[in-house]
Amino acid sequence: MASIEIPDEQAAALKAQAAAHGFTLENWIQKLAVNASPIDWAQCPVVESVPGKVSGAWVLRDTRMPVSARSLRTSKPELALMT
Repeated sequence: MASIEIPDEQAAALKAQAAAHGFTLENWIQKLAVNASPIDWAQCPVVESVPGKVSGAWVLRDTRMPVSARSLRTSKPELALMT
């Protein structure tokens, strides 16, 4: 599991938001993640979708490796803030 370090005051604000909605911080973040907008892969410069290549699925550019937000965080750490 990845972790994100944030300043104490931001962490406190997130905990307060979670509590106000009756959630633990972990459950609140999971709820936010589920409700997040899907990724627009067309805006990501390191992926491509080519008809006839892996059935047109989004893959890491110049590969046949399908992408997901998780695969980008793992293979392209410089894009971690994008996902």
